[in-house]
Parts: sequence; structure tokens; C-alpha cells
Amino acid sequence: MLLRLDKKNVFTYSPLQGETALNVLNKEEIESLQTIVLYHKGNLFIKSAAVFQLIKILGGAWKILLIGEILPTSWADSLYLFVSKNRLAIFGKRNICRIPTKDELKFFLP
Repeated sequence: MLLRLDKKNVFTYSPLQGETALNVLNKEEIESLQTIVLYHKGNLFIKSAAVFQLIKILGGAWKILLIGEILPTSWADSLYLFVSKNRLAIFGKRNICRIPTKDELKFFLP
């Protein structure tokens, strides 16, 4: 979804199991993570903090969701976990997995 929303091609993507993530995170962090991670300008953001930072970078109408930053981090992270666990029920399930185009593949790191 983020790939589609990133009209300015600001982001690059890497699996947590990839060598790029291994250069940024230590092995214990990677093994314990089952969430979104954003590494931006030397800063690491996880869970709701990553989502809020992504919204700030994307801009536009998404900025309305930054109201969630007033919540204590534990609450925002709980809400993030609830949505991530229930994302199929909330956003729907697709019968096919979207494959990046040739042009989009350049945004994927090892």
C-alpha cells in the first residue's frame, strides 16, 4: 500500500530478513520484530511512531491521522497492533498478491 501512496518515490523497502536491515538493526531486534520499521535520516521508528513519521513524510490528507500522536505511546502502539492484527477484516483481503513493476523494483533493497 505504501508503494502506491508514495507518489514522490521517497521510500525504499527492505525485508527485515534482508542484508540492509541487518546493517541497521541488530539480530535480536530483527528476531523480535513483527511490525513496521522505518529508518529515516539516521533515526529508527517502530510501530505507531513509524506510522506517524510516514504520515508526516507523505503529507496531504493523511496528516489528519496525526491527531493520534496525542495518545500516550502505549495506547498508540496498542491501536497500531489492533489494526495490524485485524487488517484483513478492516481493509479486506485480495485474491492476488501485487507484484512490483520493473520500475518499482528499483526501490527494493536486498
